[in-house]
Amino acid sequence: MVGLEAVVEPVLRAALADTGWQIDAIRRGPAIGSARPDFSFALRSGECGTELIVEARNAPRPGQLRETASFIARQVAESAASGAGFAIMAPRITPALEDLLRELGVGYMDLQGKVLLKCRGLYVERPGGEPLALPESAEVRPSALAGGGELTAESVFGLGSPKRHRVLRAILSYPGRDWHQTELAEEAAVSPYTAHTVVSHLVGEHYADEEGAGPRKTVRLVRPETLLQTWSLYWRSVWRRQMTAASQYYSLAAGPDEIASELAAAASELGQGLAFTLATGAEAYGAYLRSEQVHAYVASAPDVLAEASDLEPVETGNVVLMRAFDEGVFYRPAGVQTEPVVGAVQLYLDMTAAGGRYAEQAGDLIREEFGYEI
Repeated sequence: MVGLEAVVEPVLRAALADTGWQIDAIRRGPAIGSARPDFSFALRSGECGTELIVEARNAPRPGQLRETASFIARQVAESAASGAGFAIMAPRITPALEDLLRELGVGYMDLQGKVLLKCRGLYVERPGGEPLALPESAEVRPSALAGGGELTAESVFGLGSPKRHRVLRAILSYPGRDWHQTELAEEAAVSPYTAHTVVSHLVGEHYADEEGAGPRKTVRLVRPETLLQTWSLYWRSVWRRQMTAASQYYSLAAGPDEIASELAAAASELGQGLAFTLATGAEAYGAYLRSEQVHAYVASAPDVLAEASDLEPVETGNVVLMRAFDEGVFYRPAGVQTEPVVGAVQLYLDMTAAGGRYAEQAGDLIREEFGYEI
């Protein structure tokens, strides 16, 4: 055996340690219809026996895994091995891939000790985190071990990645769309190289899948909910930075609707970028989140807009203006209302970061807008 196949047996033995189950026999995968998985392991614990079918994938693709898992599950259910389990062995099971495999009812093992095995009489689940020693015969591709292409999660989602955030906003704002990377770069207003590096990360982390080759290659999100939730964890730091640097003012206007109207009119007259978020932004999408405070991003110095709107600078006021650290926060997909509000993806990030009642309704808002089940 060479490559990843060389480590399937030792990883399985490590996964079964202290469970009372042992490998009784190993066969190259039996023919199941037209499919032939890599291995079939006969497992035994005392008088109990079961079977585990394992496929080894160096760089598993979500679309292929979905088709394979569905086919093998049907065939196993109709075969003599109806109690058999099915698992994927990969160098690294990413969080998005883990979600997909659980959704499909498929087990998994990786070289970081992450395990979920389910078959008749056997259930093993381990969170992983400790890399396993590889046999000298193993020839696992280093890039597959690293995952995510040439970027780290921090370099895609973190504080210093505004241009990459633009790519995330664009691709998340069009559920189910197949993108050519040049189209995605144009939509996000970034260079083709920036779009390429982000797409490579999304594919490597199993948030997205690619189809085709050359100029016909396209990318599509397969775990948008997981991607958005992951990004929202990193966005908390971005939000804290924005709020720390925000300017607060007091307006004599009758209420938040009048404040927003006056700000929008002043911004339009000045030709200044403005986008409401939190309660005022959510109201534009049909959510009822009344607040006496109006929060908005502005494209330049907040004091200019504040002066034009007759706002008084205060320590804590009913108007919070945040100078946008990148114009990407103003992004809205085609067809969105013309009111000066942030896009639904940006609004979800801000609401989850703000916490409380905002976070409670963020999932409802993104579900209504895009169908994402969060």
